[in-house]
Amino acid sequence: MSTNDEVPTTRPGGSRSPHTGAEQDDGFDEFLKAFAPALQADLDEQAFDGSRQGEVLGGLPPTDDVALATSLAERLYTEDLARRFFPRNAAEILGPGDEWRWCLPLVRCCWMFGWLVCRGCRDYNALNYYLYRYWLCVRTAAGRNPRAQVTEREREEFRRLAALLGQTYTAWLKEEEMKVELDRGAVDDVLAGRADCCRDNAFTAALFDRLSTQEASEALLGREAFASHVKHPWFWLCRCWCRAAIRFGCCLACARSRDEMRRCLVEYERSLEDCLGPLHCELTRPIGCFEEQPILAIQDLGVPVTGTAMGAFFGGYTIEWRMVEGEDCNGIHGWSTVGVVYPGNGPMGNAPVLNGTLGWIKTRLLPARSYEVRVCVRTSKPGTAPPCCCIIFNLFKRFVWINRVGAAWVGDSGVFDSNAPLVYPPVGSPASHMVPVGCCVNVHGAAWVGECNDRRIRCFSLHYAPGFLPGPTDAGFNPAVYTPLPGQPPVCYTPPDEPEKRAQPNELTANDSILTTQWQQVTIDLSSWFNLPPHTIEHKEWHLQPNCFHSSLLPACLDATHTCGSGQYTLLLDVEDTIGNHYYDTQHVWFDNKELHLELAGLKGLESCQPLLLRRFTGNQPCASPWPLPVMGTAYDEYIVPSDLSYPSNNFDFYTLTITRDCGSISYSVPITRDLVNFDKDILTGAIDPLKGTAHVGIPAPLCACDPQLGPAQPGVLTLLDMRIFDATCAPQLPAPFRPPPGFALQRGECCAYSIQLYAQDKTVDETGPGYCHHKYSPCCAIVVCNDLPREGGLNADGSYTMNEMLLQGLQPSEPGAGFAAEPTA
Repeated sequence: MSTNDEVPTTRPGGSRSPHTGAEQDDGFDEFLKAFAPALQADLDEQAFDGSRQGEVLGGLPPTDDVALATSLAERLYTEDLARRFFPRNAAEILGPGDEWRWCLPLVRCCWMFGWLVCRGCRDYNALNYYLYRYWLCVRTAAGRNPRAQVTEREREEFRRLAALLGQTYTAWLKEEEMKVELDRGAVDDVLAGRADCCRDNAFTAALFDRLSTQEASEALLGREAFASHVKHPWFWLCRCWCRAAIRFGCCLACARSRDEMRRCLVEYERSLEDCLGPLHCELTRPIGCFEEQPILAIQDLGVPVTGTAMGAFFGGYTIEWRMVEGEDCNGIHGWSTVGVVYPGNGPMGNAPVLNGTLGWIKTRLLPARSYEVRVCVRTSKPGTAPPCCCIIFNLFKRFVWINRVGAAWVGDSGVFDSNAPLVYPPVGSPASHMVPVGCCVNVHGAAWVGECNDRRIRCFSLHYAPGFLPGPTDAGFNPAVYTPLPGQPPVCYTPPDEPEKRAQPNELTANDSILTTQWQQVTIDLSSWFNLPPHTIEHKEWHLQPNCFHSSLLPACLDATHTCGSGQYTLLLDVEDTIGNHYYDTQHVWFDNKELHLELAGLKGLESCQPLLLRRFTGNQPCASPWPLPVMGTAYDEYIVPSDLSYPSNNFDFYTLTITRDCGSISYSVPITRDLVNFDKDILTGAIDPLKGTAHVGIPAPLCACDPQLGPAQPGVLTLLDMRIFDATCAPQLPAPFRPPPGFALQRGECCAYSIQLYAQDKTVDETGPGYCHHKYSPCCAIVVCNDLPREGGLNADGSYTMNEMLLQGLQPSEPGAGFAAEPTA
């Protein structure tokens, strides 16, 4: 306040100052008298700065904001004073006060909330408290005081209201974070004396708009109360009046001089005039060459529809669109509501809007054309035609996104979420999970912008940077930190032959276009069209041909977490138009180009080229007991980040062992177990497949040259093989999955050749899926197995072979094993 302004309060140590202004305004003076407690509170806590006439500098607020706000609302919104600020023709429209007087307590609550939010701090807890007092005030005004006892339904309704505040607060914080990152003149404003906590009202405007939706109104009043009030013929007035009061309160909380207070009052009176004026609408956007953009409120690409829709007996508004057809705005042809979204996601706009957002139109699936948008304002008075207004714009399309890399698709949150992971199988499958990508892959998506006012695509290019970096809409985004993707030069729609390059087949507008591509001039033979010999009529055309990205071309030893072309990376798609504007999309990717090590070392204790005599490995155990023998080897998938042993850095999928009899006639899948009881679990799902091993086995050498080495190469135990599988007497008694197929085991006294093979793969996907990029088969390990166990009746009482058994086995009494105890039969 100016030291020369009349203030209907007493300053500390002084007396009331006479009014010295040139303008006499009884309405304004009445307002100042009602607002006196706020002025007194300010003067008690503020200091005057004589160097800047007409302003008071200092901190707000007093100790009890809510009590002061309640008192001020009651003083400002007496029936007489409230009537005073309505336009002169209000009585003709409103009629007797009994018709609309019930609105007054609700409007007091609205003013109080606006004043508290803009006067107090923007701490999230404080805002929630102000919201609670607003909710409490509205409930009390509607005849229900939740303070006595909050019901479970009321608790849930307030939670919904607080969630709307939280969403708005989160979006505002992101914008504030971006301002900090970009340093948008805040320091200069402070040093120049331009700092004003109320100047940037983006947050309060967004919050007040969010709380005026039908969803918020139902949570404020309660479902039953809202359903009852909405039928009242003057409900439109309450909503519009509340909207004006809430902004009036906010404006006064920020006012620092008499002139600013007068401005607040004038704006409030104009808002009431709009409330009581004739139903009308006006559209300000979209207009001209209008660019579609990612809009968080609709979680899609779209355009905002902004303007005004309000007036007496307001009953809501609708938004429609169509391609320009040269028909009058009131024409009936071509209008559509597909993709129209209203604030609060209702079926129509249900709150008056003055120079604000009326809704949005999703445009991702619309072509670049000229469009017309129409808004029609409905009335609560039957028999009145709704006024409509239209606006025409040219849609500038923005097809700029990455939707998959190889066979790994962007996850649930979609292409416009910079933190969305790549998953396989695609979204929608219950088995969908995040996966790394490797080998030669194509980057898929869309890369095209245009076309209006000679704005069209010039070039697009792909880049990378180590780490998971912020996306284009996130604070800290910086395209300068990215490096061109190796082997992927920019694709430009420039001379030579620019018109041919701009042919429609070369527009990468489809959702799954291949972005790793390059120009290639091809010859098209058109001779057959005219029944002429081949090559009679030929044309040369430019086509975009796929050119997959070899991810192993990424730097070998970038840092400790990015080695051998592997680690966390961010891909950047950069699309430039013909006037130099850039459009970006990013995608987080785990690249895996580490080696999968696989080696089969054979059966423990069996020398190379030595036949396997079964009786040597049975341990004198009967068929009822296992005859375990370790299978040795290495199955080791290098970790993407050596220090990170969790998924997806550890993305080893499984290994298997197969034993085949007699050159492929019968095969046996070996259960993978290290104790013949327990089996490995999948590292992601925890599911058990007894035929798959999921643990790293052995020590490989060497690893990626940039990573710490584990030491000398050393095999480990791949599984315990139950040797009973080779004995036709014992094998049928084995439980699944250990029991071999018929014909696999040997009759006693029989020998046969077998081959053992080891297979492994990781979960890394390439262009096809998992198991194609990193998979290996070991060379076959061939062995000869002889079942030299005694037949039934082939043992003496002391356990040695009978002479008949020795002859059947081809043994002489002097040979090893003759006369020695043999393994018992079943």
